[in-house]
Amino acid sequence: GARQRQQSPAPPPPPQQQRRDPQQQRREVDLRGFVVPLVDDVVRYPSKWPGEYLLGAVDYVQVLPDDEGYIVDVRPLRAYGKERWGTKRGTKLLQEDPGRLRVVKEASYDPRRDE
Repeated sequence: GARQRQQSPAPPPPPQQQRRDPQQQRREVDLRGFVVPLVDDVVRYPSKWPGEYLLGAVDYVQVLPDDEGYIVDVRPLRAYGKERWGTKRGTKLLQEDPGRLRVVKEASYDPRRDE
């Protein structure tokens, strides 16, 4: 008789940081009352010029020891046309204090669309 060929199970997906549903995840607030952004949030942060802001995407959030707060790694975003933003490969991450960041709720970031 003919034997049926058995398919091997698909390999598990590579480990990644969990993508989030913004409605389900509770936001942390630091001791000073600043909201701590989540991974992939789009945030604005001050540029070197007074009154000017830049956009970035949160890459990683680190809790500092002894309740000293948080450090947020931000990947700077740049405009590609009027409505599309992305990052360029090799862009250095910035380390920011959550007190300097504001979540831009009207924007979303999809890291799979970067160059």
